Amino acid sequence: MPDTKNHRYPVRRTPAQAHTLAQKLGLEPLEAFPGWSKGWRCRCTRCGTVCTPRLGRVANGEVGPCRICGARAASARIATPEERAARMRARGYEPLEPYPGASTTWRCKHLPCGQIVQARYDTVMAGVGCCWDCGKSSRRLNPDSAVQVMRSAGYEPLEPFPGTGVNDKWRCRHLSCGQIVQAVHRRERAGNECCWACGRQKAIAALRLDHDSASLVMVMAGLEPLEPYPGHRAPWRCRCTRCGRQVTPTRAKVMSGGSGCRACGLRAAGARKRAAGAEQAVADMRAAGLEPLEIYPGADTPWHCRCTRCGDEVWPRLTTVRGGSGGCLDCGFEAAAAKQRADPRVAAADMRAAGFEPLEPYERSGIPWRCIHLLCCNEVRISLNAVRQKNGGCGHCRRTGFNRSRQAYVYVLQHPDLRAVKVGVTHVGTRRLAGFINRGWKIVGDPLCDESASDH
Repeated sequence: MPDTKNHRYPVRRTPAQAHTLAQKLGLEPLEAFPGWSKGWRCRCTRCGTVCTPRLGRVANGEVGPCRICGARAASARIATPEERAARMRARGYEPLEPYPGASTTWRCKHLPCGQIVQARYDTVMAGVGCCWDCGKSSRRLNPDSAVQVMRSAGYEPLEPFPGTGVNDKWRCRHLSCGQIVQAVHRRERAGNECCWACGRQKAIAALRLDHDSASLVMVMAGLEPLEPYPGHRAPWRCRCTRCGRQVTPTRAKVMSGGSGCRACGLRAAGARKRAAGAEQAVADMRAAGLEPLEIYPGADTPWHCRCTRCGDEVWPRLTTVRGGSGGCLDCGFEAAAAKQRADPRVAAADMRAAGFEPLEPYERSGIPWRCIHLLCCNEVRISLNAVRQKNGGCGHCRRTGFNRSRQAYVYVLQHPDLRAVKVGVTHVGTRRLAGFINRGWKIVGDPLCDESASDH
């Protein structure tokens, strides 16, 4: 692994620069560069392992190119307790007890001042002091050196140094733009910008790429630029090399993992969903008695299949089959007819139990069945379903509704205002026609009944 610990890489890099840097670090890229802080699918050139490291962490020396190589390097760097004690002495701490652990307090003597302190190995190795008395003196800043740091950073102090802390705000003038800002000594010493306007301009300049570098990002995403590069977040007119459509994505969207073409993105998302549910879809169709003859097209798209019961080729939808409606129309009719059929002996027994003697063979439960009503000895036609649901009976002897055994007549009524004619039937001796006549209806002809004679 190359020595990159002390090298400060920029946050933004072009894809071509990122590929070159990955090869120097021992990585072979397997996909387009996704970003400085995102996982990048690569192959380690040392052990051949396919991994997804973050280029920023690998370049800064935080981790190895892959986990296997990083674990091997870490095991090789493990020091013995004697080596750790020697390192503490080199930093000015004399251990007074055996090594307890990297993150556990270790009783030591601070050699510069002779104080007994509770130090930690990892803290001392990180360059942080563990002696409180020496730390207080080191935190005091010299006003002259603080002024020199601010002037070297391009800031002219307008007032004396405000205090001894590195986080105190200091009123200064930025020499580059002339703005008066509240600078912080710690930020300038770390190389950060305290002028908001100049910092924003630097950030925009860092994001800005030339046309060739920006075009490389779009080409790797399957887009062909049709105009000069407009900016990081500005719409950029391009042509999708997959479907030929003209699209206007932004480079920021493409860099964050977007496809750039909405149609291709939706198509790819649909393909991923279909691939994920294809096995379950085939299993559901086979469980319903259907053998697919083509690849899974989608839940709401007709699917070419063969019915394993009758052998016909059908085109059902997966949503219909999962809803329990079946996929073969002919088999569905047969199943519906089978549900309506019953054992002829059981059907005849149910009819006799209800007081009807069948006069013909049983066909189906929903078809009227010619029988003799044993109570009145009249012939009727009634279905088995009506008898079982108790929704029908003999029309000659029932007490409600029209009775076929009583004397009746057909009547014709006319309403002159509504320009309507009504034809009906009623029993002799009822008051049915009187109600119609009171509402403006007139009798056409003579129904030969006592009701009309009494009303007129």
